[in-house]
Formats: sequence, structure tokens, C-alpha cells
Amino acid sequence: MNNLILLSHLKEAERNAAYQKYKTIETYINKTSTLKSIAEINGMPLRTLNYWLKKYREHGLVGLARQSRSDKGTPRSYAPDLQKMIEGIYLNNPRLSCANIYRLIVEYCNHKNFSALSYRSICKIIDNMPEDLVVLAAQGSKAYQQKYDLIHIRSAKNPNEIWQADHLLVDIDVLNDRGKLQRPWLTIIIDDCSRSICG
Repeated sequence: MNNLILLSHLKEAERNAAYQKYKTIETYINKTSTLKSIAEINGMPLRTLNYWLKKYREHGLVGLARQSRSDKGTPRSYAPDLQKMIEGIYLNNPRLSCANIYRLIVEYCNHKNFSALSYRSICKIIDNMPEDLVVLAAQGSKAYQQKYDLIHIRSAKNPNEIWQADHLLVDIDVLNDRGKLQRPWLTIIIDDCSRSICG
């Protein structure tokens, strides 16, 4: 923590949080109770109280304030190859969970002596992948075309300008001209402008 940070530099919420921490360890500082009893009363780990005490002794009340990372909000740097690897693993079928991908990446980074990405960073990479790429990998080119490709649709402005036809294999059996059972086809022709049945 930077020693030049003053209490006045902190936001009000940070000052209040630091003061609450101080009030928790104040009886120990004044030698009226033990850290163990404070931990039991407040239901806190003894390690946390020791950490607060150390920070208070080093930096005073400012030491108890939670300091924001200077690079907060900006993505941490990592090798571009790792991002490609994570995306490639995620797009494979069957799809792996973020937890499984995280374990594979940590194992790979340990093997290559890289600093491993955090679980949150891996989830962020996956969340930022283009949706169309995910659809293409998971559902194939047909689903991709239906969702993302532009389909030119014409509509008629006048009657009998465009007719549309549709065919359906009817789920009944009828006798054909040879006396055999056969499923018939139903064909309907519709006028695009009026939507009336033409045939």
C-alpha cells in the first residue's frame, strides 16, 4: 500500500469501512481483550484480525481501507495464444464447462511455466466470444444461416403478381387408380398479395 495515501484521499465508504475494522480490533489495541475472543464474538477468522492488526500498525487507519487495484476495469495481459486456445476448447463438441477449461489451462500453463489465468478471466474470454461463432460451432452452418444470413424476401403489391405454392404429404391412405393404398400429396397455391387460395 502506498504510504502517501492520506485518510482524506479515501472515499467516505472506504473511510467508514476502515473505521469499522478499527472498532473491531480496538479492544485488543487497548489491551482489554484478546484477538481470540474478538474472533469468537464476531465469528471471524483469527487470520483476518491478525492481518488487520498488521496493516493498522504499518499504516494506521488508512491501512485498514480496502484499496482498489490501479488497473481495475482494464483486462489483465495474457498471451494471445492462450485466448485462442480457450476459444478453441470451448467451441469443441462436446462443450466443456468453464471449470473444466480452467483446469486444462492451468495444467497447460504449469507445464509451459506461464502464469496461469484466473477462473474469472477465462469466463470473461468465453463470455466475450461472438455469438454467431458459438452458434456456428455448436449448431452447424444451417442454424447459422437461418439466424444470421440475410434472406431476400419479396412481397407482391398487386394481386396475381406472385403466387406461392406449398406441398404436404397427407397422413391418410386412399385407393389409387390401380386399387392400391397410397398417401396423397396436397398442393396449395396462394396469391401473395390477397392471400387467397388460387388452386
